[in-house]
Amino acid sequence: MLSFRPATPTSSARTAAIVLVAVVLILALVPAGLLMAPRSLSYRLDPSTLQVEARMGPLDLGRTVERSRVREARPITVRGASRQAGTAVDGFCHGRWSIDEVGVVWMATSCTSEAVLVEIEGEEHPWVLSPVDPAAFLAAIPSGTGSFEAMPSPPASPFLAFAGVFVFVLVAGTFGLLLISPARLRFDVGEGSLWVRTAWGTRRVPLEGATLRADPQARPTLRLFGIGMPGHQVGRYRVSGRTAQIYVSDVRKAVWVEPSQGLPVLITPEDVDGFLIAARQAQGAS
Repeated sequence: MLSFRPATPTSSARTAAIVLVAVVLILALVPAGLLMAPRSLSYRLDPSTLQVEARMGPLDLGRTVERSRVREARPITVRGASRQAGTAVDGFCHGRWSIDEVGVVWMATSCTSEAVLVEIEGEEHPWVLSPVDPAAFLAAIPSGTGSFEAMPSPPASPFLAFAGVFVFVLVAGTFGLLLISPARLRFDVGEGSLWVRTAWGTRRVPLEGATLRADPQARPTLRLFGIGMPGHQVGRYRVSGRTAQIYVSDVRKAVWVEPSQGLPVLITPEDVDGFLIAARQAQGAS
């Protein structure tokens, strides 16, 4: 049995694949890192300012305002909260939210229903905070000072664990597609068949009665199912107006293997001439 490795992707395809890997990893790992990052939330009143001390990992999400600009502070019960922008993880609700009976607010709470609404002159939206002792916090607003921890958060939901598992599977799957799949691809010819070996299994294509031809003009146009990355397209695609099973790394070296029955197969061996010679010899021997 003769083995042929796939064509080496073009430099532009390799560059595009590297960019794709970087983008996917950033999109996957940054949110995962923030989900798992330590979070802290507290409120401080000093003689001249009201400070919201909010951190998520390395991000400082706090705000400070002059106490002279605080017009009103009152307890509220948060109902119908809907996040417009910001964070909504267990025990850390931060950013721009909309809540019933108030509208749009800037929220920095531990996701509890009991909270304090602070109206501030010059701020587009009121603030919603959740000090552990709302009465003491409200009493200190006019002239008092002190530091107030956020109220304990509600029991954690299983969503965070699920999200962590999902992100791990996404990252692992991406590396599998980008690293394992191209490295395992091989085209073997022998025993009257083409054997396409991938990381996920082997596909046998009988060569008896098959049409074999090079077609450097072939271009996959629509992915129906499978992998679609620069320099590595594997699966079922529309090619030249018909459906085909493809294993493509450089379309300039495309070869059609069209069996007498079943879908046509498009492959891109590095040695096109050598593959065609071996495949035609295997046809004669079958």
